[in-house]
Amino acid sequence: CRLCKGSYQKPFGEFLQITMDFQIIFQAAKFNLRPTLPYDLPQRLSQLIRSCWTGEPESRPSAKTLAEELQFLQRLY
Repeated sequence: CRLCKGSYQKPFGEFLQITMDFQIIFQAAKFNLRPTLPYDLPQRLSQLIRSCWTGEPESRPSAKTLAEELQFLQRLY
């Protein structure tokens, strides 16, 4: 992700077994595979991303909460 790493990188490029884009969908859905977030990513942004990845839809932030948090982060950084 360009926002997270500062330059374009192939999505899920760290997983060498993924050679075709459709495999991302399969691996994410069946095995809960997620990309590694950069170590220097602000903690609050990392937490927000992880909250969107949770397997329980009720535990994910609402669109309103997500928009508010992103606006807050934009002002902060």
